[in-house]
Amino acid sequence: MSWKDGFQFSGSDGTRLHIGGRAHFDNVFYNADPAFQATLPTPLLDGSTFRRTRLRADGAFSEMFSFATEVDFASYADFRTFRPEPVPGVFFTEVWLAANDVPWLGTIKAGHQLEYLTFATTVSSRFLPFLERTAVYDAFGDDYVFSNGISATQAWLDRRIVTWLGFFRTNTRNSPSGAGDSGRHAFSGRLSVVPQYEDDGRSWVAIGGSFSLRAMPLTNDSTRFIARPSIRGGAATQIPSLLETGPIFGPNGIQMFSLDVHGVQGPWTMGIEFAGSRIGDAYTGGLPLPDGSLPEGVVPRGDVFFWGFSAEILRFLTPGDYRPMVRDMPSYGRVRPQRPLNWGRHEGQSHFTGTGAWEAGVRFDYVDLTNSGIAGGILTGVTLGVNWHFNPNSKIMFNYLWMHRQKPAPQASGSFSGFGIRLAYDF
Repeated sequence: MSWKDGFQFSGSDGTRLHIGGRAHFDNVFYNADPAFQATLPTPLLDGSTFRRTRLRADGAFSEMFSFATEVDFASYADFRTFRPEPVPGVFFTEVWLAANDVPWLGTIKAGHQLEYLTFATTVSSRFLPFLERTAVYDAFGDDYVFSNGISATQAWLDRRIVTWLGFFRTNTRNSPSGAGDSGRHAFSGRLSVVPQYEDDGRSWVAIGGSFSLRAMPLTNDSTRFIARPSIRGGAATQIPSLLETGPIFGPNGIQMFSLDVHGVQGPWTMGIEFAGSRIGDAYTGGLPLPDGSLPEGVVPRGDVFFWGFSAEILRFLTPGDYRPMVRDMPSYGRVRPQRPLNWGRHEGQSHFTGTGAWEAGVRFDYVDLTNSGIAGGILTGVTLGVNWHFNPNSKIMFNYLWMHRQKPAPQASGSFSGFGIRLAYDF
């Protein structure tokens, strides 16, 4: 047994086992005008929650076969309130078996797993630079972050190019099971190119793009898009939707895509991501009858397109610290402070022998859910963040958020601010 960011057990025949977990303890405080609060479906409430509380076991049965089983005990803080299926208090995040180094295909993974539909999705929640992922992820990717399916990941040219393809059920985000009529599937893919990787990961650039062709997630051929605050406290039912399109119906499913560029240059981290979703031949109020006629209240909307982008820049303030890359699926990796936070006694006095890694940054978010007569609204946000990494496995994060919603009556436009603190650890 050994310790490497968690308990590790290994055998001489390629077998290994890691037992670990993570916990994110959040406290959030909002400042919003009462008139704006009155336009929200749920008011912005100060709150405290365990955003994630997960236990995990992963490893390998041999060099050929690997596995993971991870359970989240904080489902109440994460699920989408409009999902029709019952949401359990505990749900699977990752439960899969993988065959590795398959000729031409790479790693074949089957089970409940991540869909890499945005760069934000590729970044483990353990390594997020801000409390929440980007607003474009929340609007377009969150519903499909985990799905039942099968995928293939392959690295080419010494991991300078990484490809990922997957085939999934569309309605299995929060539950290990999903049933519906035939054809409720999704075909997704991602391409990542790393034109620069130098100095043991202290300087790198990753360019990526994702796509997904998927059936509507609900059995009545509908979906809807929402966007929520970028800091949250409390259960999911207590978090208001700042933007919401209402149900959108379409017989031809959804096309999703994203494009992104991220990189690190010494203490600097920079990134930009663009994402969008298109529904062709869309309707609101329902679908046409089999004879093509429109029931009362059904409105044709043509091709509907929603989009958004995010841009972020961060800098480490402590000498020598930087944000590495995860090479297997290019994304942000684990920060390892050059001088982990520590203190001791010398000549009868307590003093610090390490400061940890300090990091400060800013992110801009923009989401537009207004198109073809659907007035979901426009959301603009700025997040200021300070991260104090005590050591590779624990940190405290501080975020100040300002967001503005542009939306016609009755929900109206308005702004609010908030402050969030997260104490995080993983092993």
